[in-house]
Amino acid sequence: MRRPIQALKERDYRIRHLALAWLLIHALAVAQAAAAPQFTEEQVAWLGQHETLRVGVMDSWPPISFVDETDQYNGISAGYLAALNARLDGRLRPVPGDWPTLQIALANGEIDAIMDFTPNPERRNRFAFTQQYVDIPHVIVAPRNTPFLRSEADLTGKTIALERGFGNVAYFRAHYPGVTIQLHADTSRALGAVAAGEADAYVGNRTVAIWLMNKEVMGNLRVHGRLAKEGSRLAIGVQRENRVLADVLDAALGDIGRIERQAIQAAWVRDWAGEGKMSFSPEDVDWLDRHSRIRVGFDPAYPPYSFRDDVEGGISGIAVDVTRKLAQDLGVELELVPFDSWADLLDAGKSGDIDVIPTMVERPERRTWFSFTRPYLVLSQYIIARDEDATRYKSKADLKGGKIALIKGYSMSDVMLSDFPDLQPTWFDSLEQALHAVSVGKADFTVADIGTAHHYIVREGLSNLSFAILYTRELSQQRFGVRNGLAPLAGLLDRALGTIDYQGMMDIHSRWTPTAVSRSQLSKRPALQFLSEKERAWLAAHPRIRLASDRNWMPFEGIDERGVHQGIAADYMKLVATRLGISFEASPAIPWSEVLRKVEDRELDVLACAMATPGRRRYAQFTKPYVSNPMVIVTLGSVGFVDGAEGLAGKAVAIEEGYASYDLIARRHPDVSLQTYPDSAAALQAVARGEVFAYIGNIANVSYVVRNLGLSNIKISGQLPYHFELAVGVRSDWPILASIIQKALDTISVEEKHAILQKWVDVSVAHPPDWALLLRVLAIVLVLAVVVIFWNLGLKRQVRLRTQQLEYQASYDNLTRLPNRRLALDRLGGMIGDAQRHHHCVALLFLDLDDFKRVNDHLGHEIGDFLLVEAAARLAHSIRDSDVIGRLGGDEFIVLVDQIRTPADATAVADSLLRSLERPFVLGSRELVLTASIGVSLYPDDGDDANELLRKADAAMYGAKHSGRNTFSFFTQAMNDELARRLVIEENMRGALERGEFSVRYQPQVAIAERSLIGFEALLRWHSPELGEISPAEFIPIAEHTGAIVPIGLFVFESAIAQVLEWQQKFDLSLVIAINLSPRQIRDPNLVASLREVLERHSPAPGSIELEITEGVLLKGQELVEDALRELKSLGLLIAMDDFGIGYSSLNYLRNYPFDTLKIDREFIRDMTQNPSDRELVHAAIAMSHALQLDVVAEGVETAGQLDMLNQLGCDVAQGYLFAAPLPAVEIPGWFEQFSAGQVTSST
Repeated sequence: MRRPIQALKERDYRIRHLALAWLLIHALAVAQAAAAPQFTEEQVAWLGQHETLRVGVMDSWPPISFVDETDQYNGISAGYLAALNARLDGRLRPVPGDWPTLQIALANGEIDAIMDFTPNPERRNRFAFTQQYVDIPHVIVAPRNTPFLRSEADLTGKTIALERGFGNVAYFRAHYPGVTIQLHADTSRALGAVAAGEADAYVGNRTVAIWLMNKEVMGNLRVHGRLAKEGSRLAIGVQRENRVLADVLDAALGDIGRIERQAIQAAWVRDWAGEGKMSFSPEDVDWLDRHSRIRVGFDPAYPPYSFRDDVEGGISGIAVDVTRKLAQDLGVELELVPFDSWADLLDAGKSGDIDVIPTMVERPERRTWFSFTRPYLVLSQYIIARDEDATRYKSKADLKGGKIALIKGYSMSDVMLSDFPDLQPTWFDSLEQALHAVSVGKADFTVADIGTAHHYIVREGLSNLSFAILYTRELSQQRFGVRNGLAPLAGLLDRALGTIDYQGMMDIHSRWTPTAVSRSQLSKRPALQFLSEKERAWLAAHPRIRLASDRNWMPFEGIDERGVHQGIAADYMKLVATRLGISFEASPAIPWSEVLRKVEDRELDVLACAMATPGRRRYAQFTKPYVSNPMVIVTLGSVGFVDGAEGLAGKAVAIEEGYASYDLIARRHPDVSLQTYPDSAAALQAVARGEVFAYIGNIANVSYVVRNLGLSNIKISGQLPYHFELAVGVRSDWPILASIIQKALDTISVEEKHAILQKWVDVSVAHPPDWALLLRVLAIVLVLAVVVIFWNLGLKRQVRLRTQQLEYQASYDNLTRLPNRRLALDRLGGMIGDAQRHHHCVALLFLDLDDFKRVNDHLGHEIGDFLLVEAAARLAHSIRDSDVIGRLGGDEFIVLVDQIRTPADATAVADSLLRSLERPFVLGSRELVLTASIGVSLYPDDGDDANELLRKADAAMYGAKHSGRNTFSFFTQAMNDELARRLVIEENMRGALERGEFSVRYQPQVAIAERSLIGFEALLRWHSPELGEISPAEFIPIAEHTGAIVPIGLFVFESAIAQVLEWQQKFDLSLVIAINLSPRQIRDPNLVASLREVLERHSPAPGSIELEITEGVLLKGQELVEDALRELKSLGLLIAMDDFGIGYSSLNYLRNYPFDTLKIDREFIRDMTQNPSDRELVHAAIAMSHALQLDVVAEGVETAGQLDMLNQLGCDVAQGYLFAAPLPAVEIPGWFEQFSAGQVTSST
């Protein structure tokens, strides 16, 4: 429900940067010579009557506007409010609230104004606005592993998370109805939904999104593309009738100068942009000199934040990396002190045995011993329960009285017992132990953050656990806790944390999260590149490698009736084989004991999935384990909890023959009476029949077999302190192969491991036959046999009915029950015949549902079929009884409209069809809006037979899609012409290069300061004998699409190099030639080799050839692009970013790729002398490039005024019609002669 405005806090909020704002005003007074705002007499009188003005401010939109944990109003807008108060004698009182409530409050007159209000046409009808004081673009935020989402169009068919009441909600509903909208209370929750996989993307303010992604460490998210619409152009809004107030605020805003505005915003953007390094006072330096070694203790079992890492060695994780970064910034040495448990670590901190604990939640009682920094991790806490119990917990109230597994010393343990005193706690030293306790029924549930819990559930194979409910997002903010004896250190660490920019924090976080880009990319590289020459030679000499597999130990591995290896181990071995470029010979389907014997006898080579035991190590060498699963005890359901091996003493226990678990239990627990069985299924069936007391096995295998056999009377009753550590075993006389396979296993990413486990742990299994049902069926069959003699009496009637059914099926669509293509076109032919006789018109409407393929891809074909049926019903109800609707197939429909008088009649039908789809389709708790594109053709104007009308309506439908979708279009000759033109260009392009139809033009590039020629850009042109001059804008996209651009691009490269070498000698100048490289060329695997060959033929000087690429190249296949650019640089080529400013313009590209030059797009040069915004952008681009040691080229320079301004701004090079249009090579010498004589001053 909406909160009443009276519930908003209306006391005087302290503004953190109020003092800063005042200082800025006084310090800048002389520099800016700014006078106070000049108010009119009417405004002065109005101000005299209004001593206090209540201004609504958003309470949860950092860093623009928010109320922090100390009830302080903060952010960029708080700075502006302080600056306004300085000009309005402190009249403005901030009133925080959520956005929908503030809008209603303003409309009702309960507040006077709202900060951060974006004007739009609909809002201008109800409110008056000041000038805009902040302009921030809107971007798309999605998971890092999502294909790049460039713009709004890429979101069609996806679910986006938006803030309730924000302008983007109405924008997407109006313009992109194919996008499903999920509403949230604020930006933090919207981003959290994307991070948790509940939505595909978030769309909104870039600054806010980046700030929150940094502060809440959403390392699996990244910024994708930018919206075409205007972003957050923030102004102050008032009631429309209160025009005087709007003018007063506008005058005060206008008095805030540019420098002051920059200072206000810089106070906040530095936290995520990393603008400043940490500075030290003399006192700081003295303290650090006296405390150069800091003892730090980490929780050893808190992955991915801190944990003992067998792979990396020592202690690892996000918190560890952050700590090392801070230590580096402070110049201190770390002493990492190991602990066995969190409780021990906490006690050591309290006693002063260590100085810092990096993963602490600040609680009042802990302040006795520790001082705390700002939070740097915000972790959501979930209730975790067994699958069969998870549905019981729908809210926190359902937890009352439950048995909870808690971790000693964890802050959430105290929170849970405080919230629910009647809980029955069982205490453990680590979350791993607590999760195992829940898994085996020792406790009902536990509480943990999703990252750590997910890590252990996957690693330990605890497939019977689920995340039941979210408990809190707020109570687990991780900070550095510093012992109170070192209080200055807490302040230093806090300041150092503030200097870690967003990218730095993401780089740290992504190392340890499942979606880490670097590891994902690494995993796609063949393992062969990591092998030594000796290892590669060994593989080449041993083409036959024989697998040894357990035939019946699913889900880990098994051999099906076709002899195919399947299961977790099989998928791992497939990845290993792919990485190494080899194939394994399948294992025979024999008992496990025989498999082991054959490996020992060297008749088989590689155990795909086995535990390393002392006996097996005599004949096999093992890799590191790739799967670990706990050893559990299974009994009849009537048996209570079994307390480990002690509870099995003297009892008969089933176990598989030859398994490592048999050797382990027999050796360590001789008082357990073991009985062997050939496989897990036989052993578990023995428990179900009561032949033995229990079975010892692993939880994943037990879950699989129990479901497969339908064993409903057994359960997991306990756990043993052992794990099935499953690895690859290689015959011991092939140790090199063990090393090779380990390297291949190391390239398998976390995502791939998760996918394999989820595939087999959640596998669907076959159910056994229901014999009772079969008996009943047999009985029915016998009864039917008695009455079969009566069947012949109805045979004639059945044949007649069947004939009718076949006729119906031949004419109607089985899914929608609409006429199919054959029947619809048959009826169209009848309408055309009637129209010929009675001289009227017929309209054919070809309707295609927009992006319906994405519905099937994302929601499944079952939902897709449901939507097709519902859409067909709506479409049918929107037309007249005399009209005909049919389904052509897929998501295509045809509507036939008879007896129309004018095209307007067809327009009315098309409008009705589109309106019928506007209402959302309800899918459970979700809503989905479908749109359609409609093409219209008319008889007799567009054709006189059914097939011709259908073809032209189809062409018109594609015209509607090109017009933005969710609309209709009539067939025009231009549609045919456009398609025909493209086909003609493609046809003429074939062989055009060989026929010499392509040529290269050259446009000079001039050093601005010296007015001297430094080089040319080579530009492709095409003159076709049949088609004439064809614009590059028309033929280059076609060449890119067909792949013809690859040989054409190589022709340009060689022609340009040969030409510039000739001019270098002729003009006696060191010239650079710039050559464009298209996205298709850079994806060509032969690119580097082809260019190297050309360079070797002509031997140009290093640095004389420059390749220009656009951002579009960088957005696809970044790893491939990075490798290609690195190789091109090694050839002595320069690299330029072309058209900077019109795309995403990511600074990451300039930082991460080896650019030498940046080219500013002509769009910003054109209006820079009149448009201050363009001028500022050009200035910023030049300054940024020079800071990165890049040269800057301005494209499209056409006037002397533009050239002079570029010179003032420090631009290096200009190119454009001011000097010359692109010229044929033969005209360049004449142009150069004029240029050298100073005669080139305008367009030639």
